[in-house]
Amino acid sequence: MEARYGTVEALNEAWGTAFWSQRYTAFSQVRTPAAAPYSHNPGQLLDFKRFTSDMLLECYLMEKEIILSAGATQPITTNFMGPFKPANYPQWAEHMDVVTDDAYPDPDEPESFRDAAFQRDLIRSMKPGVPWLLMEQVTGALNWRPTNAPKAPGQMAALSMQCIGRGADGVLFFQWRQSRAGAEKFHAAMLPHAGTDTRIWREVTALGAEPAALPPLPAGTADARVALVMDWESLVGRRKPRSPLQRARLRGGPAALVSRVAPQARHGGHRAARARDGIGLLAGARACVVPPATRGCCGARRVRGRWRAPARGAVHGRGRRARRVPRRRLPHAPRRGARGVDRRLRRAGATRCGRSGRSAP
Repeated sequence: MEARYGTVEALNEAWGTAFWSQRYTAFSQVRTPAAAPYSHNPGQLLDFKRFTSDMLLECYLMEKEIILSAGATQPITTNFMGPFKPANYPQWAEHMDVVTDDAYPDPDEPESFRDAAFQRDLIRSMKPGVPWLLMEQVTGALNWRPTNAPKAPGQMAALSMQCIGRGADGVLFFQWRQSRAGAEKFHAAMLPHAGTDTRIWREVTALGAEPAALPPLPAGTADARVALVMDWESLVGRRKPRSPLQRARLRGGPAALVSRVAPQARHGGHRAARARDGIGLLAGARACVVPPATRGCCGARRVRGRWRAPARGAVHGRGRRARRVPRRRLPHAPRRGARGVDRRLRRAGATRCGRSGRSAP
């Protein structure tokens, strides 16, 4: 915290420690969040999450340096896991030669393919124009959910091709051979317990032959007309006690929005905020932290020396012609369903999947 803020006064100002008389007089008094009789300081919680991500990244960079010093020339990466809260992936992506992802959508959830599409686009946005890899998925059933339904026939191939259609240059699996014992003996694999005379084995071998028949595919999203600003600090910052959305889920916010717009929708954190050329609709996903990269993009303004996030609403147009739709014209989505999201998108000029004859992503 001393390296981040410089002085105790700056830390007190950033954390708002005047509330509940939480002022610090020395950096040695600052501790990690521990058990408390009531609520923690939200600024302290967010900075601790930043610190955690920085320490994980420092470990990765140390291991990367060890590998490079040994003479390795291969690309170096590590697994991402979609919208993973403990790590600020946009910061990590700058130090990775290729971005990889682990994805395990629930086969028992009818709308899980929409969550998967959101995750693919999020990972694709980490290195715009550079193909990514699906490092892990499962051929059948998992072993770590409360209930672990197997994938239906064709579901594994459909989700795999969804990755390729959204910028992946390769699709891998965990694991190759299903173990006979141990903690993951019930975790499906490419080669299951029953051997090669199985549906899983036949689907895996058929999938291996399909990419060879595909034409060359672009890695970028030059034709994207819709962008979603997905900020990691807002993602972790809003999931804390005493906030407007304590049970906020991606499905109820960004993922619900993504599932209703055209299949060419583009998503991203700081990079989407900088790449606005050709974008007709720019949507912010419940931003409660406004970093410098997104301030001018999302309409934030400086009030009494501090940056303030814009009020809820949609922004039409770009540059000086941009105008904000008042909040009263953007009704909240109902507790269940996404009709409210549809209404907001129609007023913003977006197209819902299926309304123009196109199938859902």
